[in-house]
Amino acid sequence: MRISSADMMVWAGQSPQAANEAFTSLTATYSSGAICGRPWPKLSVSKPDQTCQRAWQPTSRENAHVWDRIVAKYGLRSRNLRELVGRGDQHVDFAFAYGAPAGPRAFVSTIKLRQAGFTRTIDTENSFRNALRSLIDHKLLPPAAK
Repeated sequence: MRISSADMMVWAGQSPQAANEAFTSLTATYSSGAICGRPWPKLSVSKPDQTCQRAWQPTSRENAHVWDRIVAKYGLRSRNLRELVGRGDQHVDFAFAYGAPAGPRAFVSTIKLRQAGFTRTIDTENSFRNALRSLIDHKLLPPAAK
């Protein structure tokens, strides 16, 4: 489960418990496990070690020709990989701390937010599944393998 930053901001703007307080609102704070490992196998995307232990920027550049073949095969709307991902590959590398030196990681918690009364959560796996379904329905991604 993860929090919805938009819902949290609406709550904070209306809640007396939130007055003059700072809360962690990162959508990367998952109580159901790190984004790097948990949802990927269930969504049949890849194995966690394959998803999180490599840099996505060079991988996306190196595989642009593969994407071109996928676009042609399925008649997708996106004509090139850069158009599809924008700078998302850079964001993934940053979010997964790829290439960062080993050492203490930032501790991010939503406990204070929950103790103040915010309880809304979003199921991470359903959120990913719905987003992927939408991208497939809009012909931005190929249909799921059967």
